[in-house]
Amino acid sequence: MRRFCVKCGVEEPELIIDRLCVRCFIDEGRAVKPPNSVEVVICPICGSVKYGSKWLESVDLHTLIKDLILRNTKLHRDFKLVSLDVSIVDSKVVACFRGSVLGIDVSKDYSIDLIVSKVLCQQCSRIKSGYYEALIQVRTLINPLRDHLRDRIDDMLRSTPISRYISEIEHVKEGVNVKVVGQGIARKLANDLVSMYGGTILESWKGTTTSSSGRKTSKLTISVKLVGLLPGDFIVFKDRVAVVDSVSKDLIKVLMLDSGELVKLRVQDLVVKDLKLLRDDEYELVDVYVDDVVGGRVLVKELVSGKTYELPTVSDVKVGSKVKLLIYRDRIYLVSIRK
Repeated sequence: MRRFCVKCGVEEPELIIDRLCVRCFIDEGRAVKPPNSVEVVICPICGSVKYGSKWLESVDLHTLIKDLILRNTKLHRDFKLVSLDVSIVDSKVVACFRGSVLGIDVSKDYSIDLIVSKVLCQQCSRIKSGYYEALIQVRTLINPLRDHLRDRIDDMLRSTPISRYISEIEHVKEGVNVKVVGQGIARKLANDLVSMYGGTILESWKGTTTSSSGRKTSKLTISVKLVGLLPGDFIVFKDRVAVVDSVSKDLIKVLMLDSGELVKLRVQDLVVKDLKLLRDDEYELVDVYVDDVVGGRVLVKELVSGKTYELPTVSDVKVGSKVKLLIYRDRIYLVSIRK
């Protein structure tokens, strides 16, 4: 006796599976039974997505949803899955299953509810509660930390790709305190600061505590001592006036204004008493132009008053070029570098 499809009535030799022809077998949803809904948990602060028990910082949403559907889908023993394509429309996921049933190619679309939940990830929850594992104390070798340098440091910390690990940035009189979740992250931030502004790093440990599991932990304190100088700053180094040419992790280059000599200063060898940063109210900058250059002497005139000055030539200057004079304690220097 030939078998037939109990739904549409078609008889063999059409392929019959579980008393249904292949078309009805697919239409009835016997081959694939996907979940009615999938839930995606997203951190509202950093955008991380929860996958199982882990939080992933960077994940393709379509790939995640596809994986969640596959993990919760039941496939008939005679259905061989070839591919799954998903598209998101409002709060629905359209899942297209393609495969074969006993050698016959089939496909079917399913509409699945998409539930998006907002939950703080462990990292953001810790940061919001004020938790931190390391403290970076940013100070400067000379003078208190200046406002515009403080602003630069603040911008760097907030714009770095790892800023999400920063629990708090606190401006204090002496400098900046940075609380960080993750001691390795704190070390990287400290090294980045020193690489940009020159300085030294010293580590210490404080506040040993014991967790409920018996594990002992301590907070890492990183003392970052920046030089506190920026290119274009005017300084007095061992009673000689100079302008800062460049600043790197271990080296500061300064141009001596009395000789034009470029001097390299090793950060670790700097002595505070040998170095003084000139405040804006301690010197005067005057706009001048080069009127003449004769025999190692240069004659310059003020642009406004026409007052003339004769100075030694310490750098290559051309007649007619505009430069500046720096006047400090009745000493006058030719400055070709604009602050």
